[in-house]
Amino acid sequence: MIFNTQGYLSIKLDTGVNLSSVGASNLAIKYKKPSGATGTWSASITETTKLVYNFSNTDLDEVGLWQAQAYFTVSGKNAYCDITNFEVTQKLA
Repeated sequence: MIFNTQGYLSIKLDTGVNLSSVGASNLAIKYKKPSGATGTWSASITETTKLVYNFSNTDLDEVGLWQAQAYFTVSGKNAYCDITNFEVTQKLA
């Protein structure tokens, strides 16, 4: 379970591409909050094909269904991966 304002948590998305060998740049995870607001988290490569972002305790500031999508650039072309959903739950006071 993921709680709002939770830190010490990571999101890891598999691109299915060996990111280092193709020279991927502009590594990011694009997101859409439950309110519809969008943004981008800077990501880094892990396990060859995955992008990872470590949340701060201010990132997950809305309760509800979030969407996330791995994004990177190869040879000047933008690559967008499958959209994944995750639920953020209200933590108890």
